[in-house]
Amino acid sequence: MRALWRSIPAGCVAVAVACGSWAADPVVVDLAPGETWRTTIAVAPGDAARALIRRQGVAPGVRLVDAEGRILAEVEGHSDRGQVVVSSVTTASGGATVEITAPPDDGGEVTVEAERLASDEPNLGALLAADSAFRAAQ
Repeated sequence: MRALWRSIPAGCVAVAVACGSWAADPVVVDLAPGETWRTTIAVAPGDAARALIRRQGVAPGVRLVDAEGRILAEVEGHSDRGQVVVSSVTTASGGATVEITAPPDDGGEVTVEAERLASDEPNLGALLAADSAFRAAQ
């Protein structure tokens, strides 16, 4: 375990959370106007799915959806810079899907990091609470 700092928009307090490193290497996605890109995180009930999206010139909408189609977390596209974090504990078996949608009139690049956090992950509740606070501050 190590503390990782996540960038927070100007005027917000930085939050350090104890967690492991991101499970997957970042993926760079070039979104065309109106395009939706998806990736699935394999999870079991009680695990958490988490994704960090770094926006670079595009203001995408981001959703985290469980295997049964329920929206677990959602962030509207309102800024073309900075980071978005979506995370939630899952109740359905299968995968949780991260959906990133570019606005109909604009495209651009995003970098995506996605991970599964096991239900027995130390500090899981604190990490999800910090993610929720980060989303609310945006």
